[in-house]
Amino acid sequence: MGGNWIRKETNSCGGFVMALAAVLFSCLVIGVTGQDGQAMTAEEKSKIRDQILEMFDHAYNSYMDYAYPADELMPLSCRGRVRGLEPNRGDIDDSLGKFSLTLIDTLDTLVLLNKLDEFEEAVKKTVRDVKFDNDIVVSVFETNIRVLGGLLGAHVMADVLKQRGERMQWYRDELLHMAKELGFRLLPAFNTTSGLPYPRVNLRYGVVSPLSRTGTESDTCTACAGTMILEFAALSRLSGDPIFEENARKAMDVLWEKRQRGSDLVGTVINIHNGDWVRRETVFISAPSLFLMTDSGVGAGIDSYYEYLMKAYILLGDKVYLNRFNTHYSAIMKYISQPPLLLNVHMHNPTVNVRSWMDSLLAFFPGLQVLRGDLKPAIETHEMLYQVTKQHNFLPEAFTTEFRVHWGQHPLRPEFAESTYFLYKATGDPYYLKVGQSIVEKLNTHARVPCGFAAVQDVRTGTHEDRMDSFFLAEMFKYLYLLFSEKSQLPINIDDYIFTTEAHLLPVSLSTTQPPCHTNNTEPQAHEDDLFSYSCPSAQTLFPNNPTFAKTIRDSYKYLTGVGRAQQASSVRGIELPLHDTGLEPVEFLKSMGISLTPLTELVSASQGSAFQDSQKGVYKLKLVAEVSHTPEHEEVVPLIVQLISPPFLGQTVFTAGPAKFGTDLTKQQHGVKGSIMKSVPYTACGPIENAVELQGHIALALRGDCMFAAKARRLQEAGATGVIFIDHREGSSSADTPLFQMVGDGEPTDDITVPLAFLFSKEGATLTAALEEHHNVDVLLLPKEKQLGKEKPEKLNIKFRLAKEGELAEGETESTTIQLVLEQSETDTETNNEAASLMRENQETCSSLQKDPESSP
Repeated sequence: MGGNWIRKETNSCGGFVMALAAVLFSCLVIGVTGQDGQAMTAEEKSKIRDQILEMFDHAYNSYMDYAYPADELMPLSCRGRVRGLEPNRGDIDDSLGKFSLTLIDTLDTLVLLNKLDEFEEAVKKTVRDVKFDNDIVVSVFETNIRVLGGLLGAHVMADVLKQRGERMQWYRDELLHMAKELGFRLLPAFNTTSGLPYPRVNLRYGVVSPLSRTGTESDTCTACAGTMILEFAALSRLSGDPIFEENARKAMDVLWEKRQRGSDLVGTVINIHNGDWVRRETVFISAPSLFLMTDSGVGAGIDSYYEYLMKAYILLGDKVYLNRFNTHYSAIMKYISQPPLLLNVHMHNPTVNVRSWMDSLLAFFPGLQVLRGDLKPAIETHEMLYQVTKQHNFLPEAFTTEFRVHWGQHPLRPEFAESTYFLYKATGDPYYLKVGQSIVEKLNTHARVPCGFAAVQDVRTGTHEDRMDSFFLAEMFKYLYLLFSEKSQLPINIDDYIFTTEAHLLPVSLSTTQPPCHTNNTEPQAHEDDLFSYSCPSAQTLFPNNPTFAKTIRDSYKYLTGVGRAQQASSVRGIELPLHDTGLEPVEFLKSMGISLTPLTELVSASQGSAFQDSQKGVYKLKLVAEVSHTPEHEEVVPLIVQLISPPFLGQTVFTAGPAKFGTDLTKQQHGVKGSIMKSVPYTACGPIENAVELQGHIALALRGDCMFAAKARRLQEAGATGVIFIDHREGSSSADTPLFQMVGDGEPTDDITVPLAFLFSKEGATLTAALEEHHNVDVLLLPKEKQLGKEKPEKLNIKFRLAKEGELAEGETESTTIQLVLEQSETDTETNNEAASLMRENQETCSSLQKDPESSP
């Protein structure tokens, strides 16, 4: 069932326009059944589909009941997350703009799931309640893909339903008008020398206004700048205003022109003013030297740039985008793809891997490879990802090449479900239905809570985080529902639409509404085209007369992580080490402790055979080469405090803080360290400090995560900070219920770090940052808890009581040292007083010792 995309040429810019009849998957799907077990029956699929609908209802209704009109639901607290009212989470909060994010992001999902009554009601709420004239700084990238994309997808769905004459007859393009307003509020971000957009914009004041509180950034990620073209082009073609598509296209042109010409790869972070790639410090383990490197990969920071090149061609019919995608794709498969792995490399020297872990966002890539027609590597990488989910229930936010957890969070990301859907549509293999079923079961078992679904804070422990991101409703349920649905069960013809990176639906018919561009003279790079550079692939051509090709590929990776493999006897005993919160890779962490590791395969004799060697890949023999003997077995953590001493606090607000094993030793500072606090930009302090001038002479606030404490401290110290207070990124943590710990270094000498350091848990940190936002100038004192100001040790004052007649003094007593308690006889109650006097005489020898603060003694 092979075939080509049906296209017709136009006279504009030498491009191609995709005809409305183009159907992407119809030429991909082949009949394949029973390769990893029996095919799933219609009844089984229907049951799972109903389960998915029930899960969606639980999540959506929880948002509407407990959170709306807030941007997101906090499923553990059963309330809405309103920016400014909840603890600041750093950059992640830039998605929130007080515009009912989750509702807008979910609108077209309601249509796809046949919840048409709910869709109409949700559109009315959006039109009535949502406003964009908010004095708030938001992420240009997130607002574009979630809100602008959500409005456009919902407008398209509303228009389709209206044309059918059954619903939405009142609709007059209100969502499109809202999308256009939002588009104009995002446009100021493109006012840069290069044409690359600022990463943030103030919805009311733009970028350059003194009131905008943004516009100081110099860098943005490649995906942030290169993931605008679908939404902005669709807005231009639906509204008739070309300004949006022109700006998004210019940003894409800049990224293409700035690619590394030798490798045809792009970097992760780029300067928005001069277009230079931003290099980061990288340490090579094999040769302990420090280099400035530019990462290139297909995961976080770059991912959707590649996705939007391919999809811009499909949506807009402009061959320039396909030429660029094919050039990049050849480079990716040459340097980054190391099946089944996808590893970041050095952009200028792409034969060098720059890290030995992968992030979960790359899980979208097998789906993109399906669109490209490259099924074999798509199957390989997807199977690797599936094996990781078998081991950890979900994809960790990052995992090593040995498939161990690098970062344990899982915020209910949908990329793995997305690729599962695309592979099923491409192969028809029921194996992928079983994969989808496992996703459904794990969500219900490990993420479902009474008020929705909660992100997993750590896949190793299963603990939850109080967040349910809008993309969970926008994407996850779309892909899962489509996976178990037939075309006839959907309210629209899904082949008439392309998914944005947030899974919003845009019609491919947009390619025929107007010429794809006015000016674009970019010539495609010469490269060797393969069979599928410009046509839809046929699985029969790829794998002739081999209906089990997918299973054959998967079998090579079936026991990749060791899960499911029969256990073999081994003399090696595995040990687990508490590496969860170090941020270091396990090998480097152990090296910092004086422990070296030798791959066990190097020690296995030839007589034990290659099969045994293969089974021990990733297993190490531990050799202790430096004994840590000077640390007490139970080292006491000396608590510090952060005391707010400026008005209106005046020392009355005090937070318990954790110390560090490096930096200034506050226990040796007689009066502590005083200073005004200021937030670092970026808040994680894992990149160049953008507010270094303002930060000089201040105690910096920095969010934990993304890089080591020592790296943050060095960077902030170099920027001129006189101290650093780190704030925990794990929401809800507090010193009341979490043991204090000492921050450790990064395995390298830390003698160069001389500023004082303290660590606050999330709740205390939120109070501190709220105080800073309210009062702007807040002075704090960092010192050991035992030296807290105003809390000197109280003295004991013994007071003895004895009964005596009035005026009678014992030997050694004077009037000035005696507290006299006089019992007066009341005429109305003589009997009672006599009894009291009798009782006191009986206890004449009794004395009490009272502890009293001398400062408040009378």
